[in-house]
Amino acid sequence: MRISIKFKLLPIIIIGLALLTGLFYYSFLNAQENIQRSVSDDNIKLSKKIFYNIEDNDIKMLSSTLQALLTNKELRDVYLTNNREAVYNYAQPIYSQQKDQFGITHFYIHYPNGTNFIRIHSKAQYGDNITRKTFEKSVQTKGFGSGLELGATAFALRVVHPWYNGTELIGYIELGEEIGHFLKSMKTQTGNEYGIFIKKEFIQHDAWKSMRDSQGLRDNYDDLKDYVVIDTTTESIANFASNSEDKLSKVSDAGETLDKFKIGGNTYVTGGFPLYDAGGNAVGTVLVVKDLTPLENTVNESSSLVLIISIISAIVICLAVVLLVNKYILDPLKNIVEATTKVAGGDFSAEIKPSSDDEIGDLAVMINGFKSILIATAKDLEEVNRRR
Repeated sequence: MRISIKFKLLPIIIIGLALLTGLFYYSFLNAQENIQRSVSDDNIKLSKKIFYNIEDNDIKMLSSTLQALLTNKELRDVYLTNNREAVYNYAQPIYSQQKDQFGITHFYIHYPNGTNFIRIHSKAQYGDNITRKTFEKSVQTKGFGSGLELGATAFALRVVHPWYNGTELIGYIELGEEIGHFLKSMKTQTGNEYGIFIKKEFIQHDAWKSMRDSQGLRDNYDDLKDYVVIDTTTESIANFASNSEDKLSKVSDAGETLDKFKIGGNTYVTGGFPLYDAGGNAVGTVLVVKDLTPLENTVNESSSLVLIISIISAIVICLAVVLLVNKYILDPLKNIVEATTKVAGGDFSAEIKPSSDDEIGDLAVMINGFKSILIATAKDLEEVNRRR
């Protein structure tokens, strides 16, 4: 069965356009995936920036409040009596005001040798030796020592400063705050969910369980293999981290995206940045959970539209290619075939006009030349026959 060149070329054209359409669509999806990762990476960097901005601002607040205590003559005079009850009675109203106004949760006074004289926030607990890095920094620099430090059950931002009576060192005053409001503020600003994951080696399980029990909370120590969630904006944070726990300890200092997955029909991406204490120890990770569902829906809608446009474009291009092939290849060839057929039948009146300056035009010129030779040969034969 004779098959036209047109139909021989058509499958090649269609396959080629299908491949190009698929490549374009794949490139589009890959670009969208890169955009989502870029959004996630930028979101993690923003979260880290907000976290440390809050820390810096709160250190300034704690330092300013502490400075006011250091210059409080009445507090100093009561302390110099070494009467713990009198110091508590004087300082407790100040602490309550600071707690309500600034969220301060810890107020300590230490002896010069580092032994705790009193905890205004926990009157019954005193006499222990303070070895925290913030205290050591204050001793070494004779100025402010500040930073995040992990106790038995919680992270706190602490500021310590030497306390003088004239030039005599009489002790140290320390203020601190728990950092739960960090995550709440970050969520308000970004809309993300957050969790602070601390390595179990830094958490005392018995103390942690006791603290959770006292607050009517479930002991979540065993929710994860190597980490404990000490603070979060959502109770389901452990579910988000379960697939990424092995990556938490490998998060780069700049922060990075960890995983993308679906839960309940929504698309989430997790990332994080490392958390260091005042001693420079990497004690855990701040996990960032972003709901990508709105962006994913937009991408899906765009993908469907791009696919439709790609298919329509492929059809239009295919039709355009067919028309161009017809005009510049098949139609000229058809004219050449028709004219050649007439010449072969002895009709030398058929004229082949070159339609283009290309190979097909060259073919038309050659056939015209061949026709001229045939005409001349035919005339010669007629002349020979006439002479006979």
